Amino acid sequence: MGRRGTLWVRLPVAIQEVTLPGQFTLEYWQDSGWYVGRLTEVPGVFSQGETLDKLEQNIRDAYRMMLEAEGDTHIGARRTEITVDV
Repeated sequence: MGRRGTLWVRLPVAIQEVTLPGQFTLEYWQDSGWYVGRLTEVPGVFSQGETLDKLEQNIRDAYRMMLEAEGDTHIGARRTEITVDV
């Protein structure tokens, strides 16, 4: 997938039925007539659609499938964040 002639746009996409964090940033571009995108905060969640609306539907599905595949048990759990030097 080349970047020549692509359009990069960022917009928030609400992910329903998810307790934390509830919204992610959908970064998308057009490639060969398709809208292709990824959730910037969730590595590995990519999708595509013939329209922007279809991409948004597909990215929600991809996110839900990722959670199911991982058996995500921390949704709704209290989170603690720390800073780690790497």
